[in-house]
Amino acid sequence: MKDNVKRYIGIFLTFFGEASKIDAQETVDILSVFYHGTKDNPGLESYSSYNEFAILFTDTKNKLDQFKNNNLSYVEKKGLASDIVNVYSKGIEMIGKILTYCIALYKFSQNKKYNLYQIHKMTLHKKIEEVEGHRHLKSITTIINRFVRNSDAHLSIVFKPDLNKFVYKKTSNGKVETEFINIDEVILQLFPSVGWVTKAFIFSNNLLVLFHNDKAKFDQLAKEIDAI
Repeated sequence: MKDNVKRYIGIFLTFFGEASKIDAQETVDILSVFYHGTKDNPGLESYSSYNEFAILFTDTKNKLDQFKNNNLSYVEKKGLASDIVNVYSKGIEMIGKILTYCIALYKFSQNKKYNLYQIHKMTLHKKIEEVEGHRHLKSITTIINRFVRNSDAHLSIVFKPDLNKFVYKKTSNGKVETEFINIDEVILQLFPSVGWVTKAFIFSNNLLVLFHNDKAKFDQLAKEIDAI
């Protein structure tokens, strides 16, 4: 897990570094909106949402660790599975919020005009399309399984303990199809992936500030992270 967080930190820092070479202050200003919003629109902040997600993610992760070697009842299995998918779905929403600031940086680095409010209003699908052409950001959006996320939003995904699989429905070519996804894939890949990306974004922001304000401290922390 630590290796995955480090990988995404590297992706974010490379991306932030590219923008900083063009205008370091503008880069920091855009990223600071995540924490504080803007003077005219403080509601553009997403840090409060991140805090809520982090609590939910940690709580569910602790439940997973707690029940890892226990024989759960049918109801307990269904409840835990529901929590896992719910957290993944909320994690995708959180990544969608993070993409708002990344898209603004991407446009800025291409010398294009950007409007954070307009980007904020984009659908997740549209945001993903916006970063498809960026080699770094595209690797972040690959963790998004929109079918699972949408199925959770529409209450059309259920866990089948007897199969040890989630069953969800998706629409394709005018038909509603039933799909299966193994519980191990959800627990080992989908669920932790949203934690990796969101945590890496926060760490990368902090490291970027240190890079500009305290280069020695930045170098020290970078070495410590690399050694983990």
